[in-house]
Amino acid sequence: MRGPDVIKLPLGVAIGTFVLLIGGVVWRAVAVPYGVEAGAIPDMPLGQWIDGLFVPVAAGIIVWTVASCVGAVMLASAVVRYGISPVRTYLPIVMYGVTVCTPYFPLTTASGALLQLLLVSASVRMVDAFKRSYQFENVFKAAFYIGIMPMLYSQAICIVPVILVALVVYGRTLREAAVALVGVLTPFVLCSVAWWWLGEPLAYVAGCFADSLGAIGETPAWTITDAPLWIQIYTGLLGLSLLFALFLLTGSLASLRTRARQVYIYCIWLILFAAIPVVMGECSVFMPLLGIPLCVIVSSTFMHGRGWLYAAVYILLVVAAFAVNILPVFAEGV
Repeated sequence: MRGPDVIKLPLGVAIGTFVLLIGGVVWRAVAVPYGVEAGAIPDMPLGQWIDGLFVPVAAGIIVWTVASCVGAVMLASAVVRYGISPVRTYLPIVMYGVTVCTPYFPLTTASGALLQLLLVSASVRMVDAFKRSYQFENVFKAAFYIGIMPMLYSQAICIVPVILVALVVYGRTLREAAVALVGVLTPFVLCSVAWWWLGEPLAYVAGCFADSLGAIGETPAWTITDAPLWIQIYTGLLGLSLLFALFLLTGSLASLRTRARQVYIYCIWLILFAAIPVVMGECSVFMPLLGIPLCVIVSSTFMHGRGWLYAAVYILLVVAAFAVNILPVFAEGV
């Protein structure tokens, strides 16, 4: 008897576990909000304007919850639709809750919620562009979504080069690269024109962007050591899960289908770029962005085998994700 097969998790169990994780996050975020979450304020005009539309805490909870649910479904659908998983699986829905939703949940910013949704949408579009024919629409939309991110948080400029990586990894042409360049620049142009219509100088957005970039690294707003101890331990657990998954991928990468192999390579690069603002200690909202490629890579762990060992790893991750939010609530009440 080989034991349970985590990759074949039933849909009802996957959704139920995801709802449980989200419920734990909301409960903790309302009862015991982390200090780093209160400082996750966007530094660009568009991000500040969006946050002004969702001032109450309840509005922030709704935006983050909806964005997380949509992001989880989009990513899980892409894993199955593009053959990243050899079998139909709903496991990425749970892993999205474990890697993206659990570590941080900034209630004070709706823009942070949009960051994860934009990155998931862009990544799915780029995977969809992996075809023999020209894919100008998918490439433009992917680049456009990535281009919006620095208009919310200037530090997101670190993630923009992933478009170039995606173009190379997915074998796009120079014509499509030109379209991607237009897509990345379009949000900046639109924001500049919009604030010019509102009475600001035409270079207002560019000035805000330059000022914010000039201040990067001078006084880090947040580092991992500022997080509570249980979050540091949980972050370490996710790091070990990533290393374990990469170890398994190393031995099987050459045997994977072309698209699946390229998706994993793209995710590895995305982790490197998304980690830059986190390492520089600029903003806690970038921690969930790290969880997006982590979700895909960690999910691959359970595609390599079945049995009690894999089931134990899965249960450990889910229990830790739930406990890291529930324990602080009870500790606060003691």
